[in-house]
Amino acid sequence: MSSKRLTLVAGPLSVDLVPAMGAEIRSIRHERLGEVLWDFDVEPNRDLRTLSETVAPATDHASRWLDDYYGGWQILFPNAGSAARVNGDDHGYHGSASRVPWTVLYAADGEACLEAQVTPSFHVRRSVVADRSGTAVSLSTEIRNTSDIQQPFLWFEHPAFPLTADMELSLSGTLLQVPKDSHSESMTLPSGGEAQWPRIPVVEGSVDVGHLPGTGVEKVFLASPTSPSATLTWPSLRRQITLRWDGELFPYLWIWIQNQAQRYPFLGRTACVALEPATSPTMGGLGVAAEHGFAQCLEPSATRATRIELLLGEY
Repeated sequence: MSSKRLTLVAGPLSVDLVPAMGAEIRSIRHERLGEVLWDFDVEPNRDLRTLSETVAPATDHASRWLDDYYGGWQILFPNAGSAARVNGDDHGYHGSASRVPWTVLYAADGEACLEAQVTPSFHVRRSVVADRSGTAVSLSTEIRNTSDIQQPFLWFEHPAFPLTADMELSLSGTLLQVPKDSHSESMTLPSGGEAQWPRIPVVEGSVDVGHLPGTGVEKVFLASPTSPSATLTWPSLRRQITLRWDGELFPYLWIWIQNQAQRYPFLGRTACVALEPATSPTMGGLGVAAEHGFAQCLEPSATRATRIELLLGEY
């Protein structure tokens, strides 16, 4: 698969996309603030498979997706989580939109528009715009049901950011949950529990999940923000970002924290946090979500459009 990048430049901002790999955003760089997204460009990633005794077979959907994961920002659609077969369509781990090649319709002046028929039933068009002021990157996306029947879908946005010792995560009025099926080598928080942001009770006191966890940790939280936005601050880097999304389409926020987690392909080399606006409170995949009423649906020929913004600034 080609890793050729499409670079958009607008004032102090540059944005790198990889159209051949799900139109993922590999880099957002600001002249003063530096790289905004988490970069996991470890080469050759696939060869590291032999270093882990717990790696799933190469035929496993999740392992194959992780083989080509280098950080950045992906669109997970029309599936997120486990692979599933729904209405005759096969949906791989984290959805085909994140891995199929996209066509570039145009790219100029800090803006690009791309599209892809991601499954036989879904077409996606996406515009990425870097603001010339250097303060924002916006993504406008439209999905279309190209089939003759109603189609369920899951949709997560998956931007990952670097994790530092002084990083702080701010949400507003949030119910925080720890999923029962959360995978973690060092889960100190109660599985299936819930609390108000930012503190979760543990055996001895409580943990402030707005700050860095211990090393060797992978944690997954599910949040229900009253305001569809989240802010990350890095005082040592004098950088702050705010992610804003459509709370009607994405009523949930998944928070994925990796700090030297041991599983493949991270193998103790990661420090990142992903903020994932999501349509569903489950990561069990589209099959599970549809069965339990957590999937959203599109009627034949219907569309759904949304916009998500990443705001950048000094702290």
